[in-house]
Amino acid sequence: MNIYFIIFTIISIIYGASSIFAGGVAIINNKKPGINIWSGVLMFLGGILVTTALMTKSIFIVLIGLTSIHVSAISNGIKMYGKINIGHHLVRLIISIIIVVLCILAK
Repeated sequence: MNIYFIIFTIISIIYGASSIFAGGVAIINNKKPGINIWSGVLMFLGGILVTTALMTKSIFIVLIGLTSIHVSAISNGIKMYGKINIGHHLVRLIISIIIVVLCILAK
């Protein structure tokens, strides 16, 4: 086990768990205006994929999970605010790039 795997594990668990939580909240609160249940499901499943990628260290699972989280976040932003918050998505993109690079280095 190298340092890259340890950092990959910590960041993936935090990011994946927060995505699972956010998706779960969206699913539970789907009756409220501005909440899209399918976007919540996509966020939830993306979080599960990012978290479970720890077991396989599969870059494809990580990419699918991160892509679904990004698509969900963009969909939520458009649905709730009518626009995309560029700063928010740049931070998400940087975190995703870090996760992908750490997954590659952890192998």
